[in-house]
Amino acid sequence: SSGAASSGSSGSQSHRKATPAIPGFWKTVLQNSDEFQEDIEEHDEPPLDYLRDIRTEFVDEQGASGFRLIFVFESNPFFTDTELVKVYHTARKNEFVDILDCVRVEAPQIHW
Repeated sequence: SSGAASSGSSGSQSHRKATPAIPGFWKTVLQNSDEFQEDIEEHDEPPLDYLRDIRTEFVDEQGASGFRLIFVFESNPFFTDTELVKVYHTARKNEFVDILDCVRVEAPQIHW
């Protein structure tokens, strides 16, 4: 029984360490991505060194009304939040085209 608990614990540990332990990994990913590279400004770079993971969740089970991006940070000198969540609300603007358009974005207040 303790072997199973140990195995489950080990599995969740490896899941938590799924992000490469390379300093600045997520900062580099965002700076080099077509979607985000123009949004990363010089003043954003120091806090991004503390970014440890980026997760996604659907707003609803079908994924039709949007998704959340969850940015997980370790303790840092810039803000007290350990997670920053940005919610993208989507809608199908044309019933004949299978594309969801972003209609609204929500972002939390950051506690600097």
